Amino acid sequence: MTPEQENYIKLLKSHDWYYDYSDDHSVWRRGSEAHSRLRGLQKSIDPTGEIWNEHAPADFKMKQQEPANINLLPPINVKKRGPQGPK
Repeated sequence: MTPEQENYIKLLKSHDWYYDYSDDHSVWRRGSEAHSRLRGLQKSIDPTGEIWNEHAPADFKMKQQEPANINLLPPINVKKRGPQGPK
């Protein structure tokens, strides 16, 4: 494990996950800034969110991204019909 990952885990463990519920604006601001820093670290150190999900409370876990463009059915070719009406 790299020193950056160790620091990231330390910050995740000590983060006030429930800062958003604080009535004290200074507590909310510090929590919001810390959360933004954690998200930046997550994007560079933990792009899959695996470490994040290991240390975040259940309400704050990241959803695993679905793989893009999965085609379960073959494409359907639809013929366009010409104009309707008398000939």
